[in-house]
Amino acid sequence: DMAEEKKTLTESLEENNGAKERFTVTVLEDDEREQKKLKEYLEKFGSENNVVFCVKVFSSVKEFEEGYEKSDLVLVDIELPDGNGFKVSESLRKKDESVMIIFVTNMAQYAVKGYEVEAFDFIVKPISYYGFSVKTERAMVKLRATKKEKDKTIVLKTVNSVITLAVSDILYVEVIGHSLVYHTVNGDFDVYGTMQKAAEDLGEAQFEFCNRCYLVNLAHVESVKGYECRLKNVSLQMSRLKKKFFMEKLNNYYAFGDKD
Repeated sequence: DMAEEKKTLTESLEENNGAKERFTVTVLEDDEREQKKLKEYLEKFGSENNVVFCVKVFSSVKEFEEGYEKSDLVLVDIELPDGNGFKVSESLRKKDESVMIIFVTNMAQYAVKGYEVEAFDFIVKPISYYGFSVKTERAMVKLRATKKEKDKTIVLKTVNSVITLAVSDILYVEVIGHSLVYHTVNGDFDVYGTMQKAAEDLGEAQFEFCNRCYLVNLAHVESVKGYECRLKNVSLQMSRLKKKFFMEKLNNYYAFGDKD
């Protein structure tokens, strides 16, 4: 049975070799019928949209935590026999901050809570293919945009050299005197230039000012509490003037509710 399933998956991947896109999807769902339905829906959506989904399914939190590998999309059931989908998502978000999370639940009132772990969306059971395909299409738009952002680079002139940085690696840009400091996941770089030029180069969708001195990569924002914007290892002060606009931009970027 397993060998047959593996064979059909390999065959479908070979058939779809000409497909434009591939995405890895992890499903955490304890109900076998729901697992089957989600796999069928992903396959149907894939063949209709020329997309290949590599799907991995887990039935319990324990299995998921032991076997999870980096994915583009994770579909998480909220009520699990050995745990809770929100808790799983919280620890997942720490391991893989860019993963897209969609909750699958028969409890609509849980949906709002999903925003706390930056859930992109939720699907309420019983799942219909139409509803599923609408949500998946939305997810694909966002995933494509994220992939494009990840591949984008910027060339900058430092004091003694010219460097190329991946835009996705930039945490925030800080203005100090007449120069800029690009704080990245790989260290800090002092460069010549103006904040206005940096904002133009980095693009509107992903970066926003939390005050005049800091231009923040929204993809790296972990939380906003009061007038403090938290990134990986640093808290940046947010100005009153910028807060409303910053939060709107952040919400649009993630397509979820206010983190405050």
